Amino acid sequence: MSKKPIYLFLALVLPGLIFVFLKFFGHNEFDVQTYYQTEITPPAGCTGPYTLPYQLPDSILSHLSHDPSVPLALLWRDGSRSLAEMNRLEQLKGVELDILGAGRDTTVVVGRRIAIDKNIFECSLLLREPYNAVLVDSARRIRGYYELSRRDEVDRLMLEVDILLKKY
Repeated sequence: MSKKPIYLFLALVLPGLIFVFLKFFGHNEFDVQTYYQTEITPPAGCTGPYTLPYQLPDSILSHLSHDPSVPLALLWRDGSRSLAEMNRLEQLKGVELDILGAGRDTTVVVGRRIAIDKNIFECSLLLREPYNAVLVDSARRIRGYYELSRRDEVDRLMLEVDILLKKY
């Protein structure tokens, strides 16, 4: 008896059975981490109440005139950035885009320009090098840090925004 029919059956039917099994019993769920839920290391020179889980102070978002109906806010440090990567951010829907600070480039590519104290970057947003952007959700929790001058980081940002918007 030839083994060809058995191998042919396994090669054709087994992948189909696996697909059907996963389709009915599998569940794809992605999540974007929430920063500073269990521990926080305040940057040197920063004082202030850092409670866990960490949330941005109300004063920061009110100073930024954040619209509470928008579920996500992307805050990035003004300065050196790639024009091509910044233009890709225009594709983000459901995200408030804010440029913080006063850098050398005075052109607003996307979003709003807001002048803030330099300490807000390090002490409230906990933004450290090499990152220049932070994603904040509607509950004032930090959901991600990004280096917007790199294409892979912008891709990661866009993917994480899609995941978060499906949850909200």
